[in-house]
Formats: sequence, structure tokens, C-alpha cells
Amino acid sequence: MKASLPAICLLVAGALASPAWARIHYAHFALGESDTGLSYECIFMVSNKVLTEPWRGEIKLLTGDNQDWEGEWSVNGEDFSGSTKIPVALEPAGSAIFVLTGDSTVRTGYIDIEGDRSFFYGDVATTLFYQVKQDGQLIDSVGSGPTEGGLYFAIPIQQNSRTRIGFVWVAVVPIVPFRPEEIRVGIFNPEGMPFE
Repeated sequence: MKASLPAICLLVAGALASPAWARIHYAHFALGESDTGLSYECIFMVSNKVLTEPWRGEIKLLTGDNQDWEGEWSVNGEDFSGSTKIPVALEPAGSAIFVLTGDSTVRTGYIDIEGDRSFFYGDVATTLFYQVKQDGQLIDSVGSGPTEGGLYFAIPIQQNSRTRIGFVWVAVVPIVPFRPEEIRVGIFNPEGMPFE
């Protein structure tokens, strides 16, 4: 949990860099496997809500402050290393599932999904699931919704018997020029009390 917080703080700056209405934003995800056998993969689902028109766009994997995703990774078993984008083409009312896996290094980042020029991002419904595995065996699967743009937002978190459930609350103090030390982060349990 504590290792994830710096990544969340870094991505807030990236989330503010482009208008919230221009994309769907997922504030945090992880891919890859650690030397202890703990691994992360993501399942990203996209559905076209429009019944009469196709939808075209892309899923972008980013890290830090709008920096390209690095390292070896694949989508549905196809190597995407060296790329940061997954093209999406949906038929009317169509859906697609993208299973993202990484290499032998755990990396964290965030995901943006944008429609091509004539396609509105709001015409798709999206969901992100993490799968956490230990030595190849599934130990947890966690769903996450998109993060709304703004200066204050919450990211739901769920954990299994080894961890806890709650949410992360992030506030950015609007000072120009932006200073990372002005980010406030809190982690709360279901009762609204800070995690100890």
C-alpha cells in the first residue's frame, strides 16, 4: 500500500495537464511480476453505448507526468513493447476486452482512453480490473472505476484477507506554479477513519 502512494501523487499532476472532458482517466494500475512471485495484470473492458454508430479511439498507458509507458508488455498475448497505445475499434453496441500483462518488473502508471476526432469518449463505458497473483495463482481481483477530473477526488481501494478495504482521498492545492509538496493524500477505512 505505501509503495503505491508516490505513484498516485505523481499521476495527479498528469491528470491536471489536459482537460477532464477530453478523456476517461484511470488513476492507477500496475503490471508485471516481482522477484517474490507476486504479479499484476489488468483486464480493461470497453463497450460502445451507441446502438447505431461504431466507435474508434485508443487506450494510452502513461506514467509519471504524461510520460510514455516503458518496459515489455502485451495485450491479449500480443507484444506491445515500445508502444504506449492500444487501438480500439468497436461496432455499434460492441464491446472488447483487453488483458494487459507485463514483464519481470512491476511498474505502475495510469490509463487514459480517448476517442478519435469524430468520436466522443462519453459514448463508451469502461471498467478496469486488477488481478493479483502469487506464483501464478490468483489471490485477488479488484475492480476500479474511472477518476473524475478536478482538484479533489477519491480512488476506491479494496483488499483481501491480507489487506483492507477503503478509499484514497487526494486534494491538490491550486497554487501556480504547481509544487508536488502541495498534494494532500489520505487513506480511510469503511468507517471513515484514517488507516493506521
